Amino acid sequence: MQQEPDLLKAAAAQNPTPWWPVKTSYAYNAMIAPLTNFSIAGAIWYQGESNVMTYGTYSNLFTTMIKAWRNIWQKDFPFYFVQIAPFNYGNYNVGNLVREQQTQSLNLENTGMVVITDLVDDVKIFILPIKLMLLYD
Repeated sequence: MQQEPDLLKAAAAQNPTPWWPVKTSYAYNAMIAPLTNFSIAGAIWYQGESNVMTYGTYSNLFTTMIKAWRNIWQKDFPFYFVQIAPFNYGNYNVGNLVREQQTQSLNLENTGMVVITDLVDDVKIFILPIKLMLLYD
């Protein structure tokens, strides 16, 4: 991320929250780096909503992360992700813009997206738990 000016700008625009830090690479260092000594067969990702307002850089951020993980594991493992939840994110309908960015991320080889926009009737009450699964060899 340090080499991508657009991503650094998007990271700086993140609003800090009491439940999750916005410091660049904090989550990676805490949650992914300790697992890099293990062999994995693939990853399943669910995107949280903390960066919906920086939707314009999402595809770049997401594909950069996938490439970095594949580089670290030295393996072109499958990377599957769940479309961002169908929720009312405010006046700008940014959920649709993030979903569009996620669709653009499918240009990266060996990726797949689970579409969930049809899971709810009322986007004002939808909640989906956030989970990340690494598939071990």
